[in-house]
Amino acid sequence: MGSLVTVRAGAGGASYKGLQSCGSTWHCPICSVKIARSRRDELNDLLAWARSRRLVPVLLTLTMSHNARLPLRAGLDLLKKANARFHQSKPWRRLKARLAGTVTASEVTYGERNGWHPHLHVLLLVRAADEGMAVQAVEQARAAWVRALEAEGGYCGRAGYQAQGAAAAGQYVAKWGPAEELAVGRAKEGRAGGLSPWQLLAAAADGDERASRLWQEYALCYKGRRQLVWSRGLKSAAGICDRSD
Repeated sequence: MGSLVTVRAGAGGASYKGLQSCGSTWHCPICSVKIARSRRDELNDLLAWARSRRLVPVLLTLTMSHNARLPLRAGLDLLKKANARFHQSKPWRRLKARLAGTVTASEVTYGERNGWHPHLHVLLLVRAADEGMAVQAVEQARAAWVRALEAEGGYCGRAGYQAQGAAAAGQYVAKWGPAEELAVGRAKEGRAGGLSPWQLLAAAADGDERASRLWQEYALCYKGRRQLVWSRGLKSAAGICDRSD
């Protein structure tokens, strides 16, 4: 706690003043919502800047095939190594020459059938005449991602590399913030589908021991990892102030 904690009351409700916050986007359901809201605003500012420069946003999703036997740490390490190898490939370097910048977000869900599903969402700002040409340019690097995964002992199907246009990018950015608050309240929905870490945490709080073990695995694996990575110089070029969590 801070040196002095007070309660402020008003017509809109009550709040604390003077409390310290942990600033953890991975582990804290309170701080993560605040951070996500701020990052959503930054990304919306970035998209507005991109439109003013006639840049075309493309949302690229990178993932891999997985199963319930694969521990989260092993999956994360494989994904990280494959991504590093992908960025060294000639197709990526050719694509990079057409990019004004990128923002990469790391996410993970858990499914009862296939276990942990770590994946990357990459917002690409492409110099292209139109969206069709931008998506086509990104598609040219698909085979390089497949090869990078295979070189690290992984593999993927068509869904392992998905390039989508501005509508998908906007929808992805729009879900940040309040959507994270709602996720906790849906902890017991969709057990056959993917559960977010916050849904696992809520289930653990309700006494689900398996969810508790999964949450602990997640918390240990993601400690110290970066959640959102902007390419060098992009924030400065877009006039977005760099703020810490």
